[in-house]
Amino acid sequence: MDDKKEITIKILVVGNSGVGKTSLCNRYINDKFIRAYKPTVGVEFCSKEVESEQRNKFNFQFWDIGGQERYIYMTHVYYKNSDFCLVMFDLMNRESFKACAKWKMDLDEKYRLEDGSKCPCLLIGNKCDLPNRVLEQSEIEDFCRDYEFYGYMEISVKKDIMVKETIKYISDIVMKKKEFELDKRKYDFYLRQDAFNLKTKSLYETKKIGCLSVVKSTTSCCNS
Repeated sequence: MDDKKEITIKILVVGNSGVGKTSLCNRYINDKFIRAYKPTVGVEFCSKEVESEQRNKFNFQFWDIGGQERYIYMTHVYYKNSDFCLVMFDLMNRESFKACAKWKMDLDEKYRLEDGSKCPCLLIGNKCDLPNRVLEQSEIEDFCRDYEFYGYMEISVKKDIMVKETIKYISDIVMKKKEFELDKRKYDFYLRQDAFNLKTKSLYETKKIGCLSVVKSTTSCCNS
């Protein structure tokens, strides 16, 4: 019997307006770059199906959250049941980089995974193809350590540099985690089943031995 599962993975994409969140999603899902800028209103969704090495099917749902300040009060609703978060900034815009601290702290404050741990976040710097960046690598690395990011990647959505590699990196992490949890649940189920079978067998043998004991005792009594 084929017991392969279809598993939904929820990926948050957060950051200030104009850093390239929607363009990132479109580049990965549709392999297209949108030149016209249109701010996301509230939240937008897109999805893509991926098959793992173990042939489990994963439905990756990307939640592109609007970067305007007026949507911050709704983020606790958007964060629910997330598995991973991409926090984006523009390498040409220092303010968008500083805002990543706000987004990370907001997520840490409002949402936890089932085991109580923080949702893993990857910091992403967009527009790495452009010259005259305003941020030094060392500054970004220090920022990652201070705010406990899972890691840091630089991409260019426009030039399609490191976009697929970045998504594959986090996809592999989340898929392996989900498959481990799935295997652990199956393992725990079999352990419980074995324990139940062992207990049932033990009870049966105890009753059987007890019955024989009673029969022997009765026979002994009658013979005397």
